[in-house]
Amino acid sequence: MMRPIPVRLFGQSRHRPTLNRGAAARAAAAAAVLASLLAMSACATTGRPRSPAVWAPAAVLPGTAALNTGGGASVSSVSCASAGDCLAGGSYHDRARQVQSFLASEAGGRWLGAVQVPGTAVLNTGGDSSIVAVACPAAGGCSAVGSYLDSHHHEQAFAVGEQDGRWQAAVEIPGTAHLSSVGSVDVDSLSCPAAGDCTALGSYTDPDGGAGKFAVSSAHGRWGRVAPLPGLAAPNLKGYVALAPVSCGSPGNCSAGGGFQKVPGKFEAFVVTQARGRWRAPEVVRGNVGFGAEEVTALSCAGPGDCSAAGTYSASSFRTLPFVVQETDGVWGAAEAVAGAAALTSEGVAIISSLSCAAPGSCSAAGSYEQRGGTTSAFVLSEADGRWGATEEAPGLTALNTGGNAVINSVSCWAPGQCAAGGSYTSAAELRDDFGVTQRVPERQQAFVLSERSGV
Repeated sequence: MMRPIPVRLFGQSRHRPTLNRGAAARAAAAAAVLASLLAMSACATTGRPRSPAVWAPAAVLPGTAALNTGGGASVSSVSCASAGDCLAGGSYHDRARQVQSFLASEAGGRWLGAVQVPGTAVLNTGGDSSIVAVACPAAGGCSAVGSYLDSHHHEQAFAVGEQDGRWQAAVEIPGTAHLSSVGSVDVDSLSCPAAGDCTALGSYTDPDGGAGKFAVSSAHGRWGRVAPLPGLAAPNLKGYVALAPVSCGSPGNCSAGGGFQKVPGKFEAFVVTQARGRWRAPEVVRGNVGFGAEEVTALSCAGPGDCSAAGTYSASSFRTLPFVVQETDGVWGAAEAVAGAAALTSEGVAIISSLSCAAPGSCSAAGSYEQRGGTTSAFVLSEADGRWGATEEAPGLTALNTGGNAVINSVSCWAPGQCAAGGSYTSAAELRDDFGVTQRVPERQQAFVLSERSGV
């Protein structure tokens, strides 16, 4: 039986970060309102430390009202090429209650309406498609990957690219159809250090039930075939394995991470690195942050060999808290606990789901934590000059998250302290029972975005 990792306590799927199917099916139509919240341009840097970053309030994503007639929209990934030029991707439920994927672009600080991913209407004959990850190395040169069900209800992986600001039709990633015909395949993450030059990681099962991880790259917009990752390929891999998003400092120089079960009941976090196009064997995360680091959940590279990762560790029974760890010049350091996380969650579960580094030592991260009563909310934290600050509640989210199920799925930074993030929350309705007692009941899942400013 697969170990239930903390992310799934929030009703999330690692490869499809939306509400679980039961909750999504009960969701009513989600309204969407346009709000542009991206930051002003960064002030000129000096030798002095940056001022603390400030996050503007969250707002629902535009354009989903026309698409999300079945209710259940969520942003799963955000990427920004520069200030005011971002891309968001995710999923929604159409009128037939089938799950479809969408992309929403921002140009010049103005969010445009969300649209169904071109080409997925032909691919998604099984009625379950979602954007998993988007990447924008340059405005008008973005890429995205996702999953869909074919007519045989086999899960497949697709990629879609943008050329000169126009989206091309989504295509099946070469080689994944063979993997899914004998088992199952999921694409998990994407990184594009240059327009059309991308790397994606995913998971598959072989005919004997063995689990494995694969990598696939594109050059000049053309995708190659999938290949198993060394040390993480079926059938040699035993037990539970998770893989965090990939990040590439330059083409052919990437890092990723995850967690695996070496012996029953013992889980260890690992990182895996690609140098000059060749993937190395996984490396266990060092550092005594509690009872041992268990899993890497997010990772970002500001340059080749200069990456930051975040993950979870068990501080005590039923307490799962986040850690951060730094790679410098290709060498990973020791993990350290995140300040403020233990005090933030009364229930002892907090997870960093996304991390973005605009420069070495200048990163922002976001995640979710469990509140009393089983509800969830989201937090943000930032690193400046190589030092991480403490976690804080995502500004503006408390007023929106009346249904108590908020998550931040993705954050992207184009400059130190200049970031955008996206996720979902649940609104609530007040219902009165036969005895006249009024109760708040979770009603609709909504999508939101928020932005970070550089200390002004």
